[in-house]
Amino acid sequence: MKPSPPGRGDLDAPPPLLGRWRNLYLLVLGTLGALVLAFWLFTRAYS
Repeated sequence: MKPSPPGRGDLDAPPPLLGRWRNLYLLVLGTLGALVLAFWLFTRAYS
């Protein structure tokens, strides 16, 4: 087995927020969904 190139260990490390990439992606998608809903409600209320 070949040793990994220098600096490669940082790419395999978990994200600093929420501990897993899956959780970070869910946070981003949830935030996007909340923003879409908020802007839709804002548009309905003031149009």
